Amino acid sequence: MKQKFGKLTFVQVCKEMPEWMSHFESDFDAIVDGTYSQIYGGNDIDSYSLFVLSKDGKKIINSISWYHEHQLTKLEKQNKELAEELIETYHCQLFLHRGTKALTNISKSIQQLKD
Repeated sequence: MKQKFGKLTFVQVCKEMPEWMSHFESDFDAIVDGTYSQIYGGNDIDSYSLFVLSKDGKKIINSISWYHEHQLTKLEKQNKELAEELIETYHCQLFLHRGTKALTNISKSIQQLKD
């Protein structure tokens, strides 16, 4: 059996979630990160991890998992180079944010030692 959406595919998430998924975000565009099987191994090719796009589609604002294949629709416009660029930018921003946070914590610790 083959997965329906490949990595870097632009998709639309459905507007309405089943009751047991009511806490999930819905009605947004995203880029497929991969299936559960691709990321963790095993046989689950129906559950997808996604990069959530901003409303204007110009940046990734979050990553979220696990949406089922029937809740996703492939968007007409596909651009793997753009998907790769957006994902790289997102990862760089996360790295910078975490690095800045770590430096802030180190500075606070040093200040506490001085006091």
